Amino acid sequence: MFEVNSASCSRKLCIFTNSNCNLRCTYCYENKTEESSFNFEHIKLQLDSLLREPTEHGTLIKLHGGEPFLVFKQIQNLCEFLWQHNYPEKYIIHTTTNGTLIHGPIQDWLQANKHHFSIKLSVDGKRESHNKNRPGSFEKIDFAFFIKNWPNIPIKMTVSPASISDFAENVIFLHKLGFKNILPSFAEMVKWPKSGMGKIFFEEMEKLSSYYLRHPEVKPCTFFNVPFENIYISSDNCRPCTIGSKTAYDLNTGKSYPCHLFFESVCGKKKSEELLAFDFSKKNLLTNAHCSQCPFVTMCSTCYAANYIIRGNVAARDEWLCLFNRCRYRAVAQYEYNLAINNELHEKTEVEKIQMYKKIKAIRTLLPFFESIENDPRW
Repeated sequence: MFEVNSASCSRKLCIFTNSNCNLRCTYCYENKTEESSFNFEHIKLQLDSLLREPTEHGTLIKLHGGEPFLVFKQIQNLCEFLWQHNYPEKYIIHTTTNGTLIHGPIQDWLQANKHHFSIKLSVDGKRESHNKNRPGSFEKIDFAFFIKNWPNIPIKMTVSPASISDFAENVIFLHKLGFKNILPSFAEMVKWPKSGMGKIFFEEMEKLSSYYLRHPEVKPCTFFNVPFENIYISSDNCRPCTIGSKTAYDLNTGKSYPCHLFFESVCGKKKSEELLAFDFSKKNLLTNAHCSQCPFVTMCSTCYAANYIIRGNVAARDEWLCLFNRCRYRAVAQYEYNLAINNELHEKTEVEKIQMYKKIKAIRTLLPFFESIENDPRW
């Protein structure tokens, strides 16, 4: 549908559309104000200039809020201005929305332009869990509309202290609604309870593993994308995100950042300026001594922005998320092992057989470390 792949595009241009939102999510990190919208004339001229110079893999234009559809008219005007020009640069316009405002004229416009406009929808699961995180919003989302117009729409699902005990049920609920591409993540910058969460999450992962084994036709959520075979490569060649290799260009301020989370609207002017001076090409500064000794370091994910905002150091990872990740790896390792046993090898290509062999070999190597997870006092 889209000519530009958002994961491999040459550049990312971020438009901070607005900082206000119609919801008050319990884990939100944005600094909300009553600011109305972005400067249309200023952004229009910048994009018009940038899109006249083609790049190798195209441009992602990301509309970042707040809730972007609070300023729908300005977004509509900007998109239609761009679409009337035949720019040499390939580009895609994308936004993340809570979905509550997409009705009536907004739905009509999006449906008419669905091949030009990409959406990620924020949904945290079934009604009860979603409304714990995003009070009073579940009933306002027209799920059928999104499934019909973007069959592979990414679902941004945030797991919070209030919803973690229903994690498996929430993911399964979203699958049964018809969503195929579920991207869970843990809430950052929130207070997690001191103990018991590891066991709860591991048991939820086991429930979800059983569901996927019973339903091989369902694409597992991205928590199941664990590159166990990375243990055979150097940690110097692994990085949990694209920081340092891509930039997020804030058209509103005219500055380039390593990530949109480093915008002044998120972390404030002081920290934003400090991060602009940080050299993300120095890999030794992205991992601390504790993490470098961890057997899971080459497969572990972290948010450098959250690390710096909360703990003042991009390498200082959230210890709670370390526990959750280890629980995840243990559950997924068992799932991959069961999957390998259940699959018929004669149906696989030689490349697939080699990949499976490497993965199972890596899992066997990691077994002693999986067994030590329950010794964590937070378990």
